[in-house]
Amino acid sequence: MKKKKIVLILAGCLLIAGVSFGVTYSYMKASNEKVNEFTIGRNEIEVTEEYEPPKELKPGVAFTKKPCVKNTGNIACWVRMRADFSDSEMEKLCTFTIDSNWIKNSDGYYYYTQKLEPDATTPSLFEGVENNIQIKETLDGVAVDESKFVNFDILIYAESCGAEKGTTYQEAWGLS
Repeated sequence: MKKKKIVLILAGCLLIAGVSFGVTYSYMKASNEKVNEFTIGRNEIEVTEEYEPPKELKPGVAFTKKPCVKNTGNIACWVRMRADFSDSEMEKLCTFTIDSNWIKNSDGYYYYTQKLEPDATTPSLFEGVENNIQIKETLDGVAVDESKFVNFDILIYAESCGAEKGTTYQEAWGLS
């Protein structure tokens, strides 16, 4: 009888240990999984332009320069552009009109007033179908001295920032 009691107690302990192990293992092994998928936004632009340099620099000569910005990323963005002349005296001698979709700010940048969607391109910074930049014939009513002409470049620089829903270009660039 004593042996039977000991066997029953050992069997009971083994049963309790087995059940406890099974419950504990199941509890520790159970998991709930949630997969989060993220899409990374790419804010990328490229400057494109049509440019026909003048054959010679002289008063009255006009030439075509049409810099645009293309959104090559996968999110909408705000764009700004700067046009720097390599020679400030030649800049004074050139006349051009900025397209109405661009607004000049005191920081020297021209801001595109619309969100630029992916794969879209801005209108040219300089307005006009062709010959949209011209070298002046007179400056302050005095004939331009052609001997002061030097070769120059118009350097185009563009930047962009991601466009959030409901923002304006002023908010995006911290102008307001």
